[in-house]
Amino acid sequence: MSIQKIVSSKKKGLTVEQHEELGRTVWEMRAALVSMEVLLCGALPQTHCVCTKVVTARRAVERLRSDLEEAMFAQHPIEGTLDTYYGRGHRVSETPSEEAIE
Repeated sequence: MSIQKIVSSKKKGLTVEQHEELGRTVWEMRAALVSMEVLLCGALPQTHCVCTKVVTARRAVERLRSDLEEAMFAQHPIEGTLDTYYGRGHRVSETPSEEAIE
């Protein structure tokens, strides 16, 4: 479903506050997956099914984050901010960089 269909549907969409809550949740999910990826792919061959699945899961969460951000800006072009899904406000602790993974 395209973002335009979401915005033009009869449903009201998400509030800015709901996007902020989702942003925190998506940040935590991605951080957990990055940590798992570093651990698993550091201990097992990168072609091992566990490694490929955790990489696939992380990439899916990253696509979800991007899609949610796009929906937020379509619904709230003035109130929406990049920090909602990509900001430092969600970071409780630093996670390993993706460069360490690849």
